[in-house]
Parts: sequence; C-alpha cells; structure tokens
Amino acid sequence: MSNPSEHPTHHTRPQQKGASPFKSSQAEFWDERYASVPWAYGQEPNDFLRQELDVLRSTWGHFTGRRALCLADGEGRNGVYLAQLGFEVTSLDFSDQARQKALQWAQTCGVALQYTLTDLNAYDFNSKDSREGEMVGKTWDLIVAIFFQPSKPTRERLYAGLNQALGAQGHFILETKHERSSPESDRYPGLATLARDIEPLQVVTGQECARELNEGPYHQGMHEVTQLHAKKMA
Repeated sequence: MSNPSEHPTHHTRPQQKGASPFKSSQAEFWDERYASVPWAYGQEPNDFLRQELDVLRSTWGHFTGRRALCLADGEGRNGVYLAQLGFEVTSLDFSDQARQKALQWAQTCGVALQYTLTDLNAYDFNSKDSREGEMVGKTWDLIVAIFFQPSKPTRERLYAGLNQALGAQGHFILETKHERSSPESDRYPGLATLARDIEPLQVVTGQECARELNEGPYHQGMHEVTQLHAKKMA
C-alpha cells in the first residue's frame, strides 16, 4: 500500500527505532502513517483483488503452492489474504512499521508471509536482493499492485518487467486511483496507459469507474479508480 512517490515534500527527521532503514522523507512519512492508527487501510483484502481471485480459482482450481508477489503491500492485508488461500507470498514495501504489523497479522492468522523491505523506486525483478541474499529474478504465478501509485518512471520501468517476472500463464492484478481529467497522469493513469505499460500482457478485464472505498481510515468514500487484470500469454 505504501506509495514511494506520494509525499516527496514531507520533511525528514532523525530516524526512530523501528523506522524504515531507507533514509527518505517518503519512507518516513509511511512509517509515521502506519504507526498512527491500528490499521491505516483496514485488515480486509481489497474488493477487486478478491473478486478477480474468485475468477482465477475457476481457472486454476486451487492456489496451494503457487507463488505471489505483492508490490507495496503495506500492513499486509492483501498478502496475508493470499497466504490464507494457499499462495506462497512475498510482500515488498519500504516501511518497517508496516512490515512489523504485517508479520504480526500473518502470525495471528496462522500463515507464513515473506516480507522484504525494498524501495520500489529502485527495485528490479531480475536483480539480486542484498538484504535477503537471493535472486529475486524468479518467476511468479501472480503479481499484485493494489493502490501502488509510484511516479511515471518507476511505474513504466517496473511494469515493463512484468512479462519476464511472471511464469507461464501468470497473472497481474491492479487497482489504482485515477484522475479522469488527465489520462496520462503521472501517478493516477487510466486503463489505456496502464494497458500500454504492461505490454505484452493481455488484459483479461479492465475498467475505469467510480466506486466507494471502505478500507480503513485512509480509504473512505467515492473515488475514481482504474481496475486491471491481465495475464501472460504462453
């Protein structure tokens, strides 16, 4: 859920115990947000993600043993849900406050969650992650980006790597806020822009719509969103 480009003007202060190791105003902002309330975006998974997983279950039959990657997973509501369905889940974010809460929530729910602190502004699907000492350039059955709203350069770079990062018949599920007045918006693009960013993935379903969010104190009320579910062609 953490958006590494949403608050570039937030001023830095000395790092506190348990804060993100990434020395940026953006990481500090998210550490503070996640520490300020019990659950910034609630504990329930995203509605669109849950809906599309129900569709995907009819294709795959079950999710046990399949590998899922959650970009900017925040407090882990989506990653934990995927783990409960049987996925082997890796969550990425750069807020250590969020990571601590996500791992506690996973333990409470009795599931395993691999959670790596990573600045997605610099993340590469095919690079070596020095914190974990392993290659993260492995393939995934599912990659999820729920309200991950980075700058245009970060988005284009990451999404250009989706096809290589996904395994055969892998799927990508995304929901993001959308500014209808600016289809080429830096952080809130529409469906046409996102479909171009993720090529050559094939769009399974996609739409721009207004819907009511009820996801914790920071996602409430009517919002314009873009929803996208795409798959890798064999």
